[in-house]
Amino acid sequence: MSSIYIYSADTKWTKGDLYGAISDLTRSIDFNSNNSVAYYKRGYAKVRNNDIKGALYDYNKAIDIDPNNNLIYINRGNAKLKLADLNGALSDFDKSILIDPYYALAYTCRGLGKVDSGDLIGALNDYNKAIKLNSTRFQNYAGRGFLKSKMGDITGAKADFLKAIELNPQARKAIEDKGYSIDGTKKAP
Repeated sequence: MSSIYIYSADTKWTKGDLYGAISDLTRSIDFNSNNSVAYYKRGYAKVRNNDIKGALYDYNKAIDIDPNNNLIYINRGNAKLKLADLNGALSDFDKSILIDPYYALAYTCRGLGKVDSGDLIGALNDYNKAIKLNSTRFQNYAGRGFLKSKMGDITGAKADFLKAIELNPQARKAIEDKGYSIDGTKKAP
């Protein structure tokens, strides 16, 4: 019965019914409180609903049940970034990488955390590793482009922005929405 509610939650999520998805995931947990997937998905939905503390509770429960799921650590780390818990976020990204050192998204997320913590060289190394592991994800190039621009490597930022746009033309809007020009420079406010 628990899996039926997860399926229903996924359907509601797809239709944009965030509250309905959370409600169904709660029902799934009521039927089976050892279902890490239900806690994980409900945590993700709570982040989207801006309930970061509630999401952390769910991610913690999911990790208690399934401590070897690297995706839960990535998502919990991203939630911790939203609360400016840099050390906690970086620790979660490290744990995710320890579980699966070939999963590019963990390096991308850790790179973001390192930028926030001021470790720009460490962040660059993480973005480079993410691109080495997955050269088709435009977010890896855009993130590294933002970082290179911040580090003063305008030529490198431009090359990364152009590669991101080549992979996904909608990356142009994402880059511009962050306040950057495609030429690699930060726009004046």
